[in-house]
Amino acid sequence: MDPLEARLYFTRQLKSMSASLQQHTECAKFAIKNEELQEDFHSVILEVISAVDLNVRLNVFDFIEVLIEETLKLGKVPERPYLNRLVADLPLIIRQVIPTTDDLKGLANLNTSCTILASLSRVLGYESALRYQQILQTIGESKAEIPSFLDASCKYSEQLAECWIFVIQMRQNERSQRQAEDRLANDSSFSMAQVQPTNTADTPKAPKNDSRSQSVQPEDSSAPNEPASSPEKSSYLAFSNQQILARMEQDRERNKRAKESLWIVERPDGKFTRAEFDAIYARFKPLSEEDMNVLGEVRTMVQESVTTDDLNHSGKKLKLT
Repeated sequence: MDPLEARLYFTRQLKSMSASLQQHTECAKFAIKNEELQEDFHSVILEVISAVDLNVRLNVFDFIEVLIEETLKLGKVPERPYLNRLVADLPLIIRQVIPTTDDLKGLANLNTSCTILASLSRVLGYESALRYQQILQTIGESKAEIPSFLDASCKYSEQLAECWIFVIQMRQNERSQRQAEDRLANDSSFSMAQVQPTNTADTPKAPKNDSRSQSVQPEDSSAPNEPASSPEKSSYLAFSNQQILARMEQDRERNKRAKESLWIVERPDGKFTRAEFDAIYARFKPLSEEDMNVLGEVRTMVQESVTTDDLNHSGKKLKLT
């Protein structure tokens, strides 16, 4: 495959990127296979992630994590492809995934981006990410200065710290926006409660055929005390039905992958250790009298359900003790 054809293929894959791990892995293996084009492919990633919609941007960011993880699995190589370039531009990439626009639509990608960034920090060995996650959980109303935590053991800590500071600032903006909307709603409800209903019992009624009874309605027929819809809020929710359904399906796929990763056990030497056995053994308690009674009931059910023909099936005799 010539360089131009490879670039076009890689561009199509990124523009149609979904949340499927299989697609991420296949695309990452294709990029690693053509590592001599890594500079060209890196520019494609930056171009595509700034041109597609918010859902695809999040999927491309998820793909970047898979690409970095696949690169780290290569073993002993002189230079790991894509790694240095991607991590160096990571602050720029996350600003494209969570764009800081006036309509605040980018906040829709905030929660999932934090999850991907946490997983990426774990892959790159950035332990200070746990401290930033604690700040996210205890974030308050005040916009205090966010410290920059640098790990001496992680050479990419500066770029990752910049990414975490950005997402925390976006979380603060989201919190401020929600509080402003809540205050606006409370003030509007309070002002509407102060309006007293007019008594129309003493108001004389005009004759039906009197032309004076026909009043010209104003162009804006909305009630004066009814709060107008916030343009920022309406823009924040301005997603098409197709984008919403696609996002629901993609989030479902990501949640399924997150649950699958909970079962992964890291064994550096590939062997089952005594400490792991003791940890699993400590989860279970000795059998109690109630457990023995349940086992006895199950044994009785098995004896009653198994016939003589089943016991002698294929010339093998089953003995229940």
